[in-house]
Amino acid sequence: MTAPTSIIKIGPSPRLAIAYAGSGDLVLFLHGVGGNRSNWHAQIEALSPFYLAAAWDMRGYGDSDDYDGPMSIRDVCHDVKRVLDHFAVPKAHIVGLSLGGMIAQEFYRHFPDCVRSLVLANTNAGPAADWTPHQKQEFVDLRRTPLMSGLSIMDCAPAIVDSLVCDSTASAVRDDLMESLGKLRQESFLKAVETVVQFNSTEVLATIAVPTLLIGSTDDRVTPIKDIRDMAALIPKARLVEMPGGHLSNLENPDKFNRAIIDFLATVPQGREIA
Repeated sequence: MTAPTSIIKIGPSPRLAIAYAGSGDLVLFLHGVGGNRSNWHAQIEALSPFYLAAAWDMRGYGDSDDYDGPMSIRDVCHDVKRVLDHFAVPKAHIVGLSLGGMIAQEFYRHFPDCVRSLVLANTNAGPAADWTPHQKQEFVDLRRTPLMSGLSIMDCAPAIVDSLVCDSTASAVRDDLMESLGKLRQESFLKAVETVVQFNSTEVLATIAVPTLLIGSTDDRVTPIKDIRDMAALIPKARLVEMPGGHLSNLENPDKFNRAIIDFLATVPQGREIA
């Protein structure tokens, strides 16, 4: 039986909006640049009979508060720690997709003792190590220039959706993505884009000592399947699951995505710690 979902806001500033259901070990879902907590509805529904399943709106997203200045991924990691502290758990399973996967890697860098396991989906170790300054600027400009020229995010949304999902993706999924993009705040979106091009966790991968599942999609044009395979080769004892589809595997293939996570988490010892 699926547990009812509750919505809370936790402080201090910026306050974070969190949806959660169930009980047991905490499984925390982290969305990508264009997402919010609603993207994880199917995962909360599937996992809440077995775990305390939670998804947040990252600072500056959804119902969470805005923040001043550039996005700091270190500050976002401290936000993740605030979520664990709110639920009074010393450790959590961290599931991140795209930018959320980058945050999960960085959270492990700063708080390794707070991570029970990692699920890194449709993400990479960051372009900073491989891209030239020109490539980084081009990535940002492709997303910034239309907005700076007077277009809204919703004006750009159809093209964004087409770039994220594969051609066979159901119209209902596309509609959900359009709705999700409609909730984006332009400033927060652009700050997150700037953060992505500066991210580099390559040196962290070999240090990951917790159970780790990597999920990649064969038709992902944003983070090609090669990126996931390369990460899997660098993380000790990592598991790799590949599935058809585009960049948003949790939305495009929710049943396969959920099964992969449930099967993986079943192999991770349950927590007995007291916060």
